[in-house]
Amino acid sequence: MLEALGNAVGLDGMSIGNGFRTLLTIASMGLAAWLVFFGDPKQVVRRAGLAFAAVVLLAPIIQPWYILWFLPLLAATGIRNNWQIKVCYVVVAFFVVFGAQDQLFVWNFVSLRVGSGTLASAVAWGAVIYLLVLDIHTRKLLFSREATLDARAVGTSSRSSHPSAPR
Repeated sequence: MLEALGNAVGLDGMSIGNGFRTLLTIASMGLAAWLVFFGDPKQVVRRAGLAFAAVVLLAPIIQPWYILWFLPLLAATGIRNNWQIKVCYVVVAFFVVFGAQDQLFVWNFVSLRVGSGTLASAVAWGAVIYLLVLDIHTRKLLFSREATLDARAVGTSSRSSHPSAPR
């Protein structure tokens, strides 16, 4: 995308894209190293999951099964029912849509009036719109305020059990 934008304004898009990919790779390695070497020693599995997530999500090339590298580690340490679970939903949805679009895009041997890339993108976007707008269960998971209210209730109950805690 950055290559196309760079080319559109008359710059060397290939160099911009390569520089951005290099920057993301260095950032992912730095973040992973930070998570591995620094932090609470009691949360090694959580830090390993976050390090894997940084490497996967900032990688210049991704495959849908890469989520299997970090999601089990994060799940083993507990994912809270607040923004953390919503981020997991979005990441999993991205990888599922990306995988479906990627698999449909390789159907170049089928002769259609529409290009396979266009068809793959339309199917992927159709699935996302269906999940976000029409599927009531997914819509409840992503857009409900229950998770926010649950988090506030946990914070309130922990404060009430410790009267000396600052408010």
